[in-house]
Amino acid sequence: MKKQRVTLSILLVALSGTVMGQSSDDVLNLLQSKGTITAAEADSLRSAAAIAKWSSLKNRSFGVDLEFRPRTEFRYGYSALPVETSTPAFFTSQRTRLTFNFHQKGEFRFLTTLQDVRVWGDKDFRSTAGTVQIYEAWVEPVLSPELTLRLGRQRLIYDNERLFAQNNWRQTGSSYDAAVLKYEGGGIVNDLVVAWNQHTEQTFSTAYTSPSASNPYFKALIFNFTTFSPVPAIKLTSLQVADGFEDPDYSEKINFRYTNGGRIDWKSGDLSATLASYYQWGTVTKGRGKEFDLSAWYAQPEVKLIVGDFTYRLGAEVLSGTGSKFEGTDHSFVPLYGVAHRFNGFMDQITSFPSHVGDGGLINPYFFTSWKLNPTITLNGDFHGFWSYAEVLDSKKNALKPYLGTELDLVVLWKVNNYTNLEAGFSLADWERSFTTIRKAGDPSIVNHFTYLQLTWRPTLFFIEQ
Repeated sequence: MKKQRVTLSILLVALSGTVMGQSSDDVLNLLQSKGTITAAEADSLRSAAAIAKWSSLKNRSFGVDLEFRPRTEFRYGYSALPVETSTPAFFTSQRTRLTFNFHQKGEFRFLTTLQDVRVWGDKDFRSTAGTVQIYEAWVEPVLSPELTLRLGRQRLIYDNERLFAQNNWRQTGSSYDAAVLKYEGGGIVNDLVVAWNQHTEQTFSTAYTSPSASNPYFKALIFNFTTFSPVPAIKLTSLQVADGFEDPDYSEKINFRYTNGGRIDWKSGDLSATLASYYQWGTVTKGRGKEFDLSAWYAQPEVKLIVGDFTYRLGAEVLSGTGSKFEGTDHSFVPLYGVAHRFNGFMDQITSFPSHVGDGGLINPYFFTSWKLNPTITLNGDFHGFWSYAEVLDSKKNALKPYLGTELDLVVLWKVNNYTNLEAGFSLADWERSFTTIRKAGDPSIVNHFTYLQLTWRPTLFFIEQ
């Protein structure tokens, strides 16, 4: 008799579980409360119903990816300028990421990435404190065949990453809490990004305390990214940004900085050229309670030529600066939330604008060479020169020479297999007294150098598609 009742409940669950999950659970709870089935039998039936429901779904995929990236570094002039008494730093850092990616085609995507970043030896092996953090966690429902909405913590990567980047060199990377309305159709890609930051669930007020005092986060962000090709040889990119920071005197007031511009790319065979340009304006606050107008600009022309196994890139970055003669308007361009590592040298001496250049802006001509030695090994050599855009004075009001220094970056890339890459780099930099004076650190007679060895192991651990 009992076996018949269980059989009946299985039929009920199988029928209702595929139609309405909550109803099947109610039926099981009712049968359990009346003593028709046991709790163990109810749990077993719930599991069977869940498996049956999962098996009935189509057009979906689920994957698990791993990234394991240890990097050993020998620093003597990376990020900070050495003096005579400085000794080199030597350590290994490690990033481990585990990404879960579910995709129900035509309905939604869900992705989350767990991340652990550490320096070998920085944790007490007896500690119970957790170190795993959420690097990404977002859902992206499909609104129409061309329109989706991505919500949650996510990377914001646009154009060549000069203004918005994932900052992949840094082991922690960069990700943001945002809503992104994404359109792709008719050859046009368009993203509308909106973000609003708060440090906690408040009862009143929208006052925002940035997690970083030295590099305050924006309180509000909205921007639009569009790219399309009017003809096959030309691609146009537009990026229009407004990021707002809380007024130090009144938390409900936001001072907005606007950045408008874009890029044009042209390509003909092995020759290509690009030009990016942005104008920055709005209101900035220098010192508590003092607001100033902003009027700054940025330009990056570049020519690229491929000759056999060699690729050459010749270009320059120019960022306007205010200099020491401030006359009521700030002319220092800030490249927002982009990457500096690949644009201003691997030694990361110029990453924070305008402080790292003393409000003087920057002129950075560069020449990059890449040689594909064979299908798995590539050699890269990057050369940078650095000059101030605007005049900067020292503490005695004497004008500093505009030439700041040079840097040479050499990198060997070995693609061991489809999921393993080995990268070794060596950098040299020679900084002038003008740069050490601006940074208030370092000895210009010392040649800075930096060496690293990095392994990236990124296999797919599991993937299923139905």
